[in-house]
Amino acid sequence: MISMRSRTVINCSLLILLFMPLSFTLVTLVSAAPAFNMNATPDDIIIQMKDRLNLTADQVIRIKPIIEDNYSKRQMIIKDSGTDRKSMSGALQQLQMTTDLKLGQVLSKEQLDEYQRLRIEKDDSHKTSDGPKGKGGKAGGLRMH
Repeated sequence: MISMRSRTVINCSLLILLFMPLSFTLVTLVSAAPAFNMNATPDDIIIQMKDRLNLTADQVIRIKPIIEDNYSKRQMIIKDSGTDRKSMSGALQQLQMTTDLKLGQVLSKEQLDEYQRLRIEKDDSHKTSDGPKGKGGKAGGLRMH
């Protein structure tokens, strides 16, 4: 007989396999493309997503707690990481991957494609800014994914 813990592990493994193609696509963008600026509130992000992705009222309701959770966890990671940028970067990437998987359950294929384009556009505008430069010639500072 399979224990409840084993079932949970199996279910999680199946979810990972199911969403791996989506997460791979989105994760490749995480390290390179900030979706929103550091000063964006959850409401700002939701408004931008609603306008850009043509979200339905139901999708806005379903996405709001995902974005709010991401925002609060992001703030904790930034606060708790101090000057350990490597640790912070890894934690932020993991958080974004989890958030993207949750968004993938709400958004349509077309909306996910547009979400990726939005992230690429933000990356392009970030790269061409006249701000301070960090490693690799990209603008420095923390990024909001």
